[in-house]
Amino acid sequence: MSRLFPRADWADAQAIASIAYCNPFTEQRIELEAAVAGASGRRAIATWNLRPDATAQNPVLERVISRTAELVEPARAAIAKVTPSPEECECYEAIVFFHLYHKYVHDLDLLIDNGDQQVSFYDNFSADATRFLQAPSLRETRPDAAHLLACLYQIRRAFHYTHYFLIGSSQPMATLRAAIWESVFSHDMRRYRAGLYRHMRDFATLITGPSGTGKELVARAIGKSQYVAYEPRKRAFVGSPAVHAVNLSALSPNLIESELFGARRGAFTGAESDHTGWFETCGTTGSVFLDEIGELDPAVQVKLLRLLQTRTFERIGETQQREFSGKLITATNRSLDTEFEAGRMRPDFYYRLCADCIRTPTLNAQLKDEPAQLGLLVKHLTRDNAGEDIAIEATPWLVEWIVTHLGTAYRWSGNVRELEQCIRSLLIHGTYVPIGDNNERVIEDAQLTLDQFVARHCTRAYFESGSYVAAAERLATDRRTVKAKLDATYLAELQKKRQGDMREKVICCLKV
Repeated sequence: MSRLFPRADWADAQAIASIAYCNPFTEQRIELEAAVAGASGRRAIATWNLRPDATAQNPVLERVISRTAELVEPARAAIAKVTPSPEECECYEAIVFFHLYHKYVHDLDLLIDNGDQQVSFYDNFSADATRFLQAPSLRETRPDAAHLLACLYQIRRAFHYTHYFLIGSSQPMATLRAAIWESVFSHDMRRYRAGLYRHMRDFATLITGPSGTGKELVARAIGKSQYVAYEPRKRAFVGSPAVHAVNLSALSPNLIESELFGARRGAFTGAESDHTGWFETCGTTGSVFLDEIGELDPAVQVKLLRLLQTRTFERIGETQQREFSGKLITATNRSLDTEFEAGRMRPDFYYRLCADCIRTPTLNAQLKDEPAQLGLLVKHLTRDNAGEDIAIEATPWLVEWIVTHLGTAYRWSGNVRELEQCIRSLLIHGTYVPIGDNNERVIEDAQLTLDQFVARHCTRAYFESGSYVAAAERLATDRRTVKAKLDATYLAELQKKRQGDMREKVICCLKV
């Protein structure tokens, strides 16, 4: 039996301690919160962490925070009078961390929103941390207040950039967020706290996925979430988690080397002065993001491999060893397995990159899991391009147009980037014509049976030619076959789309 917590509270105390170290974008976190909140919590929206558009506080989390406050003060009083077991000490510390995090969460948010490094609330935070963690039984494990603040600030930044900057409420997006969290903190936050946090920047991260799926957003979420130490004497965080992005496909091999490693004056034609590269500039708290890593020249791969192995590099034209102390993040839309097998990527370089891999989901996969996410994405992208008022007014019409004219089965081969261009085109011209629209991209051919495919093919031929005879001639068959294969539902969709296009043309003519 616990000496710190009454028998009736021990299960909740253990659950809250687990929540403190749990990945917030997982099913486990939802289950733990529901266990603490009770039956009423289970009836609340369980997928709150998958919906970054939600503005109201999650009622389940509110109950967990309230329950934590009920447990932590009596336990603080008890820990000074008893000798708790190591398990109890670990549980109590985790509850204190969770309590302090939510007590100061609004102050942490202000630091993020304002881009501040100066901390005005540190004295109050330090006093609270000391009050809760000063017991002799915690002497060997308790963190100092400055390090604890740095950890909580890192957790808040990671949640902020992962939860609010990656839009989408589908399961593929929840899986992506969970993977980003692990890339920052690993799958075991207790081990991270014990010392792994000092080494996470040594592990390169590789982001793969088709074009237009937000690989740079993922890179920035990871880069912005790196650990930054706090200096009490300066009342400020030491350094900034900046992300330095380099598009490798836009640069020649010489320029890539100069941009990354730096160059001495006269090292090559055009090097008129010493140049400091990004590996030197980024510092301990920064990250270098290399986009299109699959297109990297083999000679540069060798230099980058050495940097990954030794964390050192040389400027072009110099022999002086310099240290790379930041985080390396890479991305590609190519299959590195294919590049490796084709001999375009060195095996040792490939294996150095693939320890921490994150794959971004296609828009098609997201909408297939949750079709309603289309409205959320349209509103977000419209807000980014035209402001809040236009987003509120235009989103219903934009979604209706997309569903009516492109259909729910549209594949979005350009992913979110294509959706954004679709929205821009609709706002400007009132219509959108996909690239290759005549090749029936709106039909998910791979998911149709042979009979369904033949029926749709015959229906489109009839629709475009205007008669069974003309369609039969076009398809090299007889009119009775075309008539028998006709899909009335699909024909109605095509006719409705044509009527809509005609109506828009008439409106445009009237405006002129």
